Amino acid sequence: MAKASKAGSKSSETVKRRQAVVIVHGIGEQRPLATLRSFAEAVWGGSTVPDESNPKDHHSLWIVPDTRAGLTELARIRTRNVREDGESVATDFYELFWADRLTGNTLGQLRAWFGTLLLRWPHQVPRETFGLWLLLWALTIGLIGLFVWVGKDASWAGFWQLFEIRKPPPPARPIWISVSVSLVFTALLFLFLNSRLRGSLQSWANAGKKFKSTWQSQSAAASSLPMWLGPLLVMLIPAIAGYSLFRWFPWDSFPLVKGIAIGLAILVTLVVTYGVVPYFGDVARYVSTSPEAVGDRAEIRERGLALMRALHSVRHDGESGAAVRTPRDEEAANGYVRIVVVGHSLGSIIAYDVLRLLWEEIGPTGKNPPSPAVLDHLVTIDDYCKRRYGEPDRIDTKEYRTLQAGLIQELRKSAPHASEPVWLVSDFVTLGSPLTHAEFLVSPDRNSLEQRKAERAGFGKARTDFSIISGQRFQ
Repeated sequence: MAKASKAGSKSSETVKRRQAVVIVHGIGEQRPLATLRSFAEAVWGGSTVPDESNPKDHHSLWIVPDTRAGLTELARIRTRNVREDGESVATDFYELFWADRLTGNTLGQLRAWFGTLLLRWPHQVPRETFGLWLLLWALTIGLIGLFVWVGKDASWAGFWQLFEIRKPPPPARPIWISVSVSLVFTALLFLFLNSRLRGSLQSWANAGKKFKSTWQSQSAAASSLPMWLGPLLVMLIPAIAGYSLFRWFPWDSFPLVKGIAIGLAILVTLVVTYGVVPYFGDVARYVSTSPEAVGDRAEIRERGLALMRALHSVRHDGESGAAVRTPRDEEAANGYVRIVVVGHSLGSIIAYDVLRLLWEEIGPTGKNPPSPAVLDHLVTIDDYCKRRYGEPDRIDTKEYRTLQAGLIQELRKSAPHASEPVWLVSDFVTLGSPLTHAEFLVSPDRNSLEQRKAERAGFGKARTDFSIISGQRFQ
């Protein structure tokens, strides 16, 4: 009994907490849960596929139905509780999915954004991106020249005349030309098929495993075709295609230089249509201020705000425009104590927009005054930054992060007992963010970007002047 009592008192000392991690995916034709699953498995070092041989594995992950992200196709990924500083912390991974709002990208939308990158004077190009600007111009001029040349010398009539058998064939070309082209084609086709096969085999790693199920008695490998057929096809298909090209292509009647040019033009068209437009079209539409992009951008931001409000246990009051506290999540006594936001590629811009709007709703501002302890930390951080205006070399990153950690710890303490919404986002992590070169990608030049930053900073200072808030609170 004494041992049981001791064990019970020890477990009662451990406080159970939950933290949330929100990943905002990047450009491209993404799929729901794809980024979330790979991100959670990479960060946590586990897998969403259960390991029946080790059911108590601390790296296990579970997919749990959850509609707070705004789509029924999504879910949250949950971890086991991990002891940390006297607390038992569980992590929930969420995904802000927005790819469905930017579908059907067109070449015209990309061309408009691409034109703003090219059509600028040299003084409007940042020094670190000047080489990229020259490269874009060289590629543009080269592609235009290629298509003009092909269009001028390779009309449809001339194209079909190339295959007329009755026409006396030109002198036979050396055999090394047909052999070289066929070998290059074979190698490229092999590399393409091999990469696709390797990607498919990554999800087939545990195909020989039997998962517990009432109606399943075989593993996936046992009920499928043999795995060796894939590598066999990767070897045979390029070899057959390359030999067919060498054996039956009309090399002697097809102009070599013109044929290469036509092939390049077709290849460029395919790359732009299926590679460039679906990916970079997302960036072009989101950062554009054209009227056709406003609605999609607003819906993406609202979806992100809805998710962040739910994680903060608040709701948006449509009449007053304010955030109202709701009952804490019933699944945990105190809800989330910390929220980390991670943005990849274009997702970093979307995440920044969502956090900026969320700050106006529930951040410690004049309309949502913080507690005295939180206010002291905010004033300390504000003074630290003011003393270093225009001198970024004087900022000690470690010291600044320590001040931030003190602030979020104080917010965590006040969250369970506060009657008003409390800001819980402790970290904002960006991966491959276009904002690194915002003066080139999303602004006409650096001066315009600095003006927009000054406008935003001035607005924020008017709303969150902590010295004014402090005076109003304590006078």
